[in-house]
Amino acid sequence: MSRTSDAANAMVYAAEQVCGLYGVQFTREQSRTINVEGTAGRWRPMFFGMWTDGFGKIHRAGKADILARPRIPYWLRQDGGVKPMPDVIPISVPLWIECKTGAGRLNPDQIAFKNWVDSNGDFYLLLHNDVRPLIEWFELRGVEKYSVDGALRAVSTHIPATDLYLLPCKHCGELRADHIGPAFGCKLRKGKRAGVWSPDLGAVKA
Repeated sequence: MSRTSDAANAMVYAAEQVCGLYGVQFTREQSRTINVEGTAGRWRPMFFGMWTDGFGKIHRAGKADILARPRIPYWLRQDGGVKPMPDVIPISVPLWIECKTGAGRLNPDQIAFKNWVDSNGDFYLLLHNDVRPLIEWFELRGVEKYSVDGALRAVSTHIPATDLYLLPCKHCGELRADHIGPAFGCKLRKGKRAGVWSPDLGAVKA
């Protein structure tokens, strides 16, 4: 795994942590291609995250890293009694999140996906080296905090990559240096891997 992809993974993990602190549901959605062994021992590509644009063209790349579903307040006016009384109900909206680091930019497939998402009225957010815009997006739209303010203040402070690597893993509690292989997998615990290194931003002191 290259330093670029490692940094990009750290950005995705940080965005996941912010979603977790706000209690926002999310799924990993980025496009991937892997080779699988088929019949007669032949290897063939398998595409994950394929999507079809408004012109019917199939794309095998470009999908955003994360699909979050934040619940935002929606004002519903109901006529009851002498005057209308506002009633607030939460609605779930789709928020596609793309994470970039360094000099990374959206490639043509990613731009096409963003335009496709925008045309449907979904939300799209590009994070570049910083997760604070995601916090601002949640705050601006009234997404309720799920965790204590202290943890949120810790996330909102910019964390350099060197400091990020010194944070314990949210899965196993070990530092990144204590993980296994180029993918930084968690060490075996009771015969199972807990996952791959993911910095526990909640462990940072505000």
